[in-house]
Amino acid sequence: MYGIDDNCDGNTDEGLTFLTYYVDGDGDGYGAGTGTLSCSPIVGSVLVDGDCNDAVATINPGAVEACNGVDDDCNGLIDDGVVSLMYYVDGDGDGYGAGTGTLSCSPIVGSVTNNTDCNDNNAAVNPGATEVCNGIDDNCDGNTDEGLTFLTYYVDGDGDGYGAGAGTSSCSPIVGSVLVDGDCNDAAAAVNPGATEVCDLIDNDCDGLTDEGVLSTFYADTDGDSYGDASSSTQACSAPVGYVTDATDCNDANAAVNPGATEVCNSIDDDCDGLTDEGLSQTTYYADADGDTYGDALVSQSTCSGAPVGYVTDATDCNDAVASINPGATEVCNGIDDDCDGLTDEGLTPTTYYADADGDGFGNPAISQTTCSGAPVGYVTDATDCNDANAAINPSASEGL
Repeated sequence: MYGIDDNCDGNTDEGLTFLTYYVDGDGDGYGAGTGTLSCSPIVGSVLVDGDCNDAVATINPGAVEACNGVDDDCNGLIDDGVVSLMYYVDGDGDGYGAGTGTLSCSPIVGSVTNNTDCNDNNAAVNPGATEVCNGIDDNCDGNTDEGLTFLTYYVDGDGDGYGAGAGTSSCSPIVGSVLVDGDCNDAAAAVNPGATEVCDLIDNDCDGLTDEGVLSTFYADTDGDSYGDASSSTQACSAPVGYVTDATDCNDANAAVNPGATEVCNSIDDDCDGLTDEGLSQTTYYADADGDTYGDALVSQSTCSGAPVGYVTDATDCNDAVASINPGATEVCNGIDDDCDGLTDEGLTPTTYYADADGDGFGNPAISQTTCSGAPVGYVTDATDCNDANAAINPSASEGL
């Protein structure tokens, strides 16, 4: 027995091995406190000391350090060797944190290990979100609505599908706006680039023109015969007073002259067909200025109502200023075409006479006249005088000394 001189040799526990035992209060195999020297085991004590918390069996030098804010392995350090992470509050529960982090080796409820959330009050906004068209940086990349298609929308005030004014760029439709602009009157649904132009003095189709393609052309009917003047027209939706749709009147100052009139013999184109007195029996009359019943072919009138005063049906007079000259006249020897046959003094015998200025019966060959009515006064048939100023000098005179 320990501490007794069992063999009465005057020594106690001689020859035995003494060990130091430590109370192991939590039964984890590690003791604490002051050791007790004994040559035999002590119940509730162990040979290993160093337990820094002998009331908790999981805390001892042989324990594995855990992340619990406790010195589990009794090495004087808390949570040493355990991986610690920075945790950030995830206010909107989307798995992405923000703000100032807290270092911890174990998860913190309501916190995550990243701080990339750009709006921790909106679970739909985080780096893992898909960018949508809402004017918000949904995926926290610093851009708004990136990668989306933007279109220009125009306010459509009258709901006709066409907008007006300055456009607004957007990646999603805008209520009350459309993609097509060009409305020239956004307060009237019937007026827009897709409308059909009607005759109402309004630019219905917004092309800058009014009533184009639908206006009618009307022509002035001054004489009221229902036929208009092609040279005097106007365009309108309906006929103005004094205008008609017809444009075939050739004399809008005379109601009796129009395409519907009957042609009468008056030297007027009554029916506006470009012809005068057509279909009527007409005769061409020629001016007889000299009253010899023969007319001038160069001056004529055609009429179906008889010869005008001073006109005849004949057109063969070659000189309508002289009554004695006409196709019925007798040719006389006068150097004139009396009978208008193109010949002068035809059928008559002309003779050439020579001037006899000195009266010696001999004529001057340099001065002559040809006629068929006898010798003119002072003329002879001879042409041999060599000096017609001296009667003594002629072909029959005697040569003297």
